[in-house]
This record gives sequence, structure tokens and C-alpha cells, in this order.
Amino acid sequence: MIRKTVLCAEWLLGGVACLAVASCMANSAGALRSKFASSAPPVKVVGDQGPSLLALPGLSGSSAPAWAKTGLRLTYKVQTATIAGTGANWKEDENGIWKTEDGRRWSPGAKGSNAAEGYLQLDITALSDGACAILASFYLLSKPGEAPKLSLSYPIIGYAANAGGFWVNPAELKKAKNTVTKDLKVLRMPYTTNGVKRDAVWIQSLSDQGNSIYVYDEQTGILLHDAVASEGKESPVIGRNEVSNTPSTTLASGSLVSQRMVQYPWLGGSASEWSSNPKALKYTGTTSVPTSGGASLQLGQELNAKPQGSGNGWVRYAMMLTTTNSMGMPPQSAPSETISGLGQFGGVYIPPAVLKTLTKGQQLDSDPTTLTVVTVHSVSSGQVVISAISPAQTILWGYDTATGIMNMIGKEDHNIYAPIRTTLKLTR
Repeated sequence: MIRKTVLCAEWLLGGVACLAVASCMANSAGALRSKFASSAPPVKVVGDQGPSLLALPGLSGSSAPAWAKTGLRLTYKVQTATIAGTGANWKEDENGIWKTEDGRRWSPGAKGSNAAEGYLQLDITALSDGACAILASFYLLSKPGEAPKLSLSYPIIGYAANAGGFWVNPAELKKAKNTVTKDLKVLRMPYTTNGVKRDAVWIQSLSDQGNSIYVYDEQTGILLHDAVASEGKESPVIGRNEVSNTPSTTLASGSLVSQRMVQYPWLGGSASEWSSNPKALKYTGTTSVPTSGGASLQLGQELNAKPQGSGNGWVRYAMMLTTTNSMGMPPQSAPSETISGLGQFGGVYIPPAVLKTLTKGQQLDSDPTTLTVVTVHSVSSGQVVISAISPAQTILWGYDTATGIMNMIGKEDHNIYAPIRTTLKLTR
């Protein structure tokens, strides 16, 4: 469930991302790709699916649990830390300071340590045809006592019976046999959460690169807890003056906080026409960044979203954000991915018939964990704007009432200094 995070800066539809995501569990993902290479999944699996497919070979052909529906939101408290290995992070560089016997040159980099804590929210954006599409959103807790801030979003696509490893069809889970091998362990042991002891199935995957443990409630199949320990890649060389060079280690864990259905007004609508023929989208605008001199720095931004796959009611997009400035610096580009469906706020599309029923000031949701209140911000003859406001930030999404397509994205970070404001408008 948890992903290793590295700092960057990029916009996403449905949120703003300040962290790039890489899987902590490449060992499990690689094993799954190998195991299911000959089968035909309902969609291309995106994101790590956890070790349950290894323990339950028939799981991919099963259905989702009865409680897993479009509009469901699961919230997990997550923690992750990277412990730097010894030695330098050597990268091949023709101008590098060190030359090895084979004639190649290398430059050293630092192996940094970092840690993060926050909440991971999983919104089922669409669930049908044996497949499940999930938007994962991470809310960072940067300081004790501060409200969590939306920091990254990314897509997960998997089997309906096991999407992202966040649940397992309970009927299939009952078939799991106690197993102890060098690669896989399956044990039935209780797990206590919020002071309540629950019957659980523990599934552990092990490899030379690390291991992961997923704990599922035996009655419902929901993921209660997971923990991951993963090693990075070994250095291609050991420096001339280095005693040793060891990989960095990433530790991560997550525990279930809540599950609830979000009452999106558009869940009863249809997104099949939009998702069956998705179009590329282009947004342009500016970011205003305050400076110590008083005048804000204006940065130009262009966001391109290209469909990379779709299903019944959902579309996966590849994103590219390009930022420019007037100070002669070269443009900066940041790639990312997202997914869009009806079971989320900030999706690319809302059925026009539903947009026309919304009224200004109408509250759509209030999340008890992130303290985010979602409201219909404004209504005009051609546009409906929806706001998501928390103590940490304000995000705006505008929709064209004729087509239902998102035509505006806005964001403002709340802080004690002048806020950072971003506005992007649909240009294609």
C-alpha cells in the first residue's frame, strides 16, 4: 500500500502533487507480472497489487466484496522512512571525477534519508467488468498540530477482487491455506485495531530485495494493516576510497482509519460516452509565488493530459506539467499520472445533466480526517465551480455545463505569509 516518495513539484487533475511515487514493493510486483503473464486480466494492472494474488491463485477471477462500491473511500494512516546506505550514489558521467579500469567515468551523489507521515485516501472511481479503478491521494502531515495537506495523487488499477491489495474477496480469503515457504507465508492470527481484536489472515511476501506483510480482516476481506521493508539497487561501483557501499532501505507501514461512502451527486449518472472516446486535454495558466522583495514571481504553466487507457466509466491519463519563467531559465517539465471517474472529486468529467442540478453553496462532503469541506462554489450559465477547502489549502475545479469537461483548475496554499496561487484554464 505504501509508496516510496521523492520530492518534486507537479500539478495533477484532481489535486496538486508535491511528491513523485515509486513502488516500495517491486519484488512482489515483478513476481505478479511473471505469474500472470499468460493470463488475460480485464485491464492493464497499474500499481503494486500486494501478495494476496500469490497466496490465492484463483482470486483474479473472483468478484469484489459486496461492500466495495464506486464512491467508497478508505483512509489509512501511513508512515514511511528511508535509511541511507553507506557510500556514495555513483552515476555514470562522461565528465565524472573518477575513472574506473574499464574507462568509464563516475560522479558521486549523496544517499539521502527522509521520512513522511500522513493519510492515504483511496477513492473507488469506477468498479465494473472485473476491474477496479482507484484514485490514491496522500495528505502530508508536515508538522505536529498542522492540518494534513494534499501532496500527491496517483492511479491504481487492478482486479475487482483485489484492487491494489486493499481488500480480498472474503470467500476467496477463506480458501487461503497456512503456508510457510522461503517466498511466501500465510498465517491466521488475530489483529487488534482501535482496541478491537479481529480474526485476520496475514500474508507475507519475501525476496532478496525486501518483504511485505498484509493483514486482512477474515470476515470482510478489508486490509487492516500493511508493512514493507525494501532495499534499493546496489551501487554499480564502489568508490576508490570507500570501505563499503550498501543500498538504502525503505520502511513503511499503514493502518486502516476509516471506510465510508461519499455521496457524490453524480454517481447515478453515466460516464460511458466520455470514457469510451476520451480526448487529450491542455490547460495553461500561471502560478504566483510570493518573494521576500514584495512582488510575486509569475510562473507560466502548461498541463497536458493524454489518455493512456480507459474502461467502463474511467480514464487513465499521462500528465506533463511544464513551468516557465521570465528570468531566462530553461522550462522545467514534470511527468505524472492520474485517473478519472465518477467516484471522486476533481475528476475530468461530470455528466452535464447532474451539473445543472447543483446549486451555489450546496455542501457535497465533509471529510473528518483531512478536514476538507467540498462545496458548490459558484454556478453560472456556462460553468459550475466546485471547491475543496481545508485549513491547509483551497482547490477549485470548474466544469463546462454543456460538455461536462473540467475547464478550470485553481489552488491556493494557506500559510502565514502571502499564499501561492495557481490557475489553469482549458485551452484545448
